[in-house]
Amino acid sequence: YIGRWDLSILSSRPQIWSDATAQIFFSVGAVWGYITAYASYNKKGQNVAQDALIVSLSDSACAILAGLAAFSICGHLAYEAGIPLDELPTESRGLAFVSYPI
Repeated sequence: YIGRWDLSILSSRPQIWSDATAQIFFSVGAVWGYITAYASYNKKGQNVAQDALIVSLSDSACAILAGLAAFSICGHLAYEAGIPLDELPTESRGLAFVSYPI
């Protein structure tokens, strides 16, 4: 999980790349209206590439923080229940229902 990376999975399961790309577009797409409104206030010589980099890095930082929070909750729940973390429903929508009650 987070902190114990197995990079061989990235090459053996190509679906991970598709899921990661979809997550990026979904998370940035949720604030697309704000990005457009912000862009209308830019000055003519505004460094748009720098703004895009700031938005992308901020989005990535929020995603990593959310992942740390969700998997910390799942780890705690597995520890308290005395079951292995692999038995918790930590894929897709199941993760939200596991981590929400806390």
